[in-house]
Formats: sequence, C-alpha cells, structure tokens
Amino acid sequence: MFSVRLPKSQTLDQLRQLILTLPKSLRRQFYWLLPLAVLPGVLDILSVGILAQLMSSLLMSKAKRQIIPIHIPGSDRFEFVLFLIGAFILISWLRSLARLWLVISQEQYIERMWLYLTDHLYRGILYLPYEFHLAQDDSKLATQLLTNVTKVTRGILRPCLPLFSSFFSVVLLTGGILYVGRWYALGLFAGLTLAYGLFSVFMTPYLRHAERQKLYLASQMKQTFIDSMTMIREIQLYAAEDFYADSFRDKAQEAKKFEFLNTLLPWFPKLTIEPLGITLIFSFAIFPAVLGGGFSDVKQVIPFLATLALASLRLTPALQETFASITKLRSGLPNISSLLKLMQIADEGSEIPTAVLGPGGTPMSPQAFIPRRTIRLDRITYAYPTTNHSTITDLSLTIPVGSRVAFVGSTGSGKTTTGLLLLALLTPQKGQLLIDGTPLDSQDRRAWQSCCSYVPQIVSFTRGSVLENIAFGEDPDQVDLNLVWESLESAQLAEVVAELPYGLYTPIGRDGLRLSGGQRQRLALARAFYRRTEVLLLDEATSALDNKTESEVIEALEIIGRRCTTIVIAHRLSTIVRCDRIYEFEAGRIKAAGNFEQLRAASSSFEELVATLERSLAAAS
Repeated sequence: MFSVRLPKSQTLDQLRQLILTLPKSLRRQFYWLLPLAVLPGVLDILSVGILAQLMSSLLMSKAKRQIIPIHIPGSDRFEFVLFLIGAFILISWLRSLARLWLVISQEQYIERMWLYLTDHLYRGILYLPYEFHLAQDDSKLATQLLTNVTKVTRGILRPCLPLFSSFFSVVLLTGGILYVGRWYALGLFAGLTLAYGLFSVFMTPYLRHAERQKLYLASQMKQTFIDSMTMIREIQLYAAEDFYADSFRDKAQEAKKFEFLNTLLPWFPKLTIEPLGITLIFSFAIFPAVLGGGFSDVKQVIPFLATLALASLRLTPALQETFASITKLRSGLPNISSLLKLMQIADEGSEIPTAVLGPGGTPMSPQAFIPRRTIRLDRITYAYPTTNHSTITDLSLTIPVGSRVAFVGSTGSGKTTTGLLLLALLTPQKGQLLIDGTPLDSQDRRAWQSCCSYVPQIVSFTRGSVLENIAFGEDPDQVDLNLVWESLESAQLAEVVAELPYGLYTPIGRDGLRLSGGQRQRLALARAFYRRTEVLLLDEATSALDNKTESEVIEALEIIGRRCTTIVIAHRLSTIVRCDRIYEFEAGRIKAAGNFEQLRAASSSFEELVATLERSLAAAS
C-alpha cells in the first residue's frame, strides 16, 4: 500500500479560506451556481455528437463510433438530416442561453460579494480602536480596501465559475474525443494539455510578479496624489509642481509596463495552441488516409475528422478558459493574501461592541451613562504603540462634574494624550478611567463617548457643506436646524454662514480650505456645541481666534454653564484664568495642581508661564 500526496496549492488554500469567511447565504448561492456552470459543457458534447452524425448522414459514410448514437425508426435519410439540423440549431440556442444565464447569475453573485466585502471591511475598520488608525498609512489602507476587493472579486472569484464550467466541458469533450478517436484523440489531447501546462509553468511567476508590482505602484501613485493635494499650498509656494508631477508620471509609466505584461501574456496560449490543434488533427487523421489510399479513404475519414475538428474547436476555447482562469487565480495570490490580512484586521473591529447592553441584553440609552459626580483617571500609564517609552506615567486626577479644568505645560508633556484617555479614545496599559467610581470597560466605551465632544488642535472636516460638518455623522432628516443655528451663534460664526452663497448648504472644500483658520476653528466649536454633551474637551480650540472672538466664545461657554464639564488644553491666559482647577503637566506627570492663584504661588514654572503670557498680552495690546 502506498499513497501519493499532491502538493498543496497556496492559491487554492487561500481561496478556500476566503470563501469560508463569507456568510452562509453567499456560500450557499455559490454552491447553487455550480450545477448551472455544468450545463454549457453538457450542451457542448451534445452539439458535437449531433453534428458528427449530421456529417456522416450527408456524406453517406457511417462512422465506426458515434458520441451520441441517434436513430429514428421509420424515417428516411432526408427526414433524419432535417431532424439533426433542427436538433443542432436548438442545442446551439440552448447553449448560448445557458451561457448567458450563467454570466448573469455570476455577475449578480460577484456584485453581492463585492458589496458584502466592502461593507464588512469598511465598517470593521471604522470600529477599530483609535490607536490602530494612529499607526496606519491612509493611502495604503484605501488601496487595500478598494483595489484589492475589486481585484479579488472580479479578477479571482469571477474566473472560478468559468473555470469549473470550462473544466467540466474539457472532461466531457475529451471523453467524447477519446471514445471516437482513441489513440488519435489521445495524442491530440496530450499535445494540447502539454502545451498549456508548459505555458502555465513558465508564465505564472511573471504574471504573479507583475500583479504584485502593479499593486505596489498603484499604492505609491495614490500616496503621491494625496500628498500633493494635501500640501498644495506648500507645493505652489516652493515651486515643487514638477517634482510631484514627474514622480507621479514615473510611477504611472512603471505601473503600465506591468499592466502590459498582465494583458499580453495570457494571449500567448490562445494564439499558439489553436494552430497547434489544427496541425495535430490533420497530422493524426488526414495524412495516414492520404498516404494509405486515395480520395475514397479520405472520404471515409471525413466524418471522423469532422467530429474531431468540431470537438477540438469546442475543446480549445475550453482549455484556453481553464488555463486563463487558473493563471488569474495563481497570479492573484498577492491580492488574496492582502485581502485576507485586511479581513482579519476588520474582524477585530466588528467584534467591538457598538452599544451598551443592559439587563437582558437590551441596548442601554447613552443617558444612562451620564456622569453625576466625578470623572477620574486612576494611576494611568500609557505608551503609544509606535514608541518604546511611556507618554503618561502613573498619573491620577479627579474632575468634578460641572467643573471647568485646564491642562497646561510644555509641548510633549502629555496634555493631549491625557485628554484622549479621558475620552476613552486611548486604552491605558495600566490604570483605569472611572465614572462616578465605576471603571469604564470596553462594553461601556461607546456610551461614555456619546457624552463627550472634542475640538482638537488640528481640525478635520469633510468635503461637504457647513450643515453636514456641524451635524457630523447624523442623518440629514434628523438634523435640528434650530440647534444648528444656536451652535453657530455660540461659536460666533452665524453671521459668516448667513453671508455664504448657500448658507448652511455651502460646500467648504477639502478640509475646510474655503474658510479662514479662525472660521475653521469656530466651525469645529459649533460642531461640538451641537452635540450638547456633558463633557467638552477643547485642545487649543481658540488658538486661531483673535482676542475679541475668543472672549465671545468664552462667554458662550459661560452660558453653557455647569451642565457641561469643560476640559481646556490652552496656553492663553484669558482661557485658563477662569478655570476652577488647573493641572500643570511635565514629562507625562502632574507637576502641580490648584486654582489659578494657588498654582501661581506653588509652582515657579507656572508663574514663569503666566509672566510670559502677560508680556505677550501686553505686547499685543
């Protein structure tokens, strides 16, 4: 007893992994399509068998073997020929309709799969922790999501059904040819298979390399384009247009070389093997008859030759499609590998709870998590994933609900990181965030964040309108326009928006480029005010405002009153002097804390900071 173990195919193994990740409905639909893929092969062998009998009847030459023996008792030769012609026409129409049905069903399935994969991946990535996005290359991630899904569904999964269909056709046609032609057919099939096999062995590595390089260069082109659009002001100021244009062109030229190889190489088998098949047919069938006798011997072999020729004409495209599908699958290995890695990452995001569950597994209202007494960071230590040292070390602080707190300190002292920890956007390696004494875990994170608003130091906007950026992430039908205008009034931006060409519906451009720096900052404040949350974190949120506008915004914060706990990260004296408690940060720790006068008396560095701010204020006035 001995067994032969076939080498494992990495491509098929990864393709199987991909199919197993699909939901049951998509897998079930795929399995139902397999019988439909077999139908064209059955009709192929029927058409060959009928045409072979038709040729025998027309030439009045009986073949030794028929693929499909047909006999109609009581019919004469003319009636039999008419029957065969009608049957051949019918089978031809059925074959075309079956292929059309297969193509339509296949495209509908590919469309469903593409929608599922893009939605699943994008949704999963959005739900991944904030730390993941800090370390990611946005351009590369976008290329992996959009390009790889399209390439896998249309360039890899799409050939699967044609591969199954063409392979089944090859098996049936080969069986029919072997039955009719025996050794002649065996030689023909062996010659064609050997030719395809050689092409597959020699071409696949080049195709796979070309596909990998094309993916890499597409990502590089996208990154260059995004960088140039993001830094268009600096590019024009420093006359760097040609540098970026040349870089983009060079990458595009290189990418097109590999795309040319991907397009050209699969054509070689078709252009070579079709004439090879014709050569083999005539070599195996006609020459022995010609050499052995005369026209009568040739006439006797014509029905056999017609069967062989038609079967070969059906077999060659089927072999070509089989080869092309296998080549696409093998060359698409980089795409499948990249997509599987991305799906593993996205699956982590899909496991993150999106709502707080109360007793019985029912979703809790965010109102159930509103802080009533204190918000506390207890012995927090945090290091960013990309660094080897802690940004925050053993830090503890307590913020009474309704108070106004300021974080001050030098750049890099940990103020913004502490703010992000309070918002639960970062997860500490040690310590915990407590709300009214209750530790916040992953199940509670989303409910807590629904109670918080944040105005970052560097503000980001979508390309949409003023309204879309204020009511960010909200269904347009649910937007409270009165609250939008109230938020704009509080942010001292209502008059500016009212004068815009389309008011609230005026597009603001990429990242708000159509607005000034101060207007962008006020728009970010309006977005935070619109949410009417219980906690508001302002990270240098008034740094781009003039003194008058800043004073008006601070007055708006006073109007909000004690219903909102406000945490301010600021360097402006006018901002921090009104705070109930000020924390001075140094090297990831709290150096000193107290109200303005207490901290000024207790900390020489804070006193120096205040003196510097007072001098700056005096110089500005």
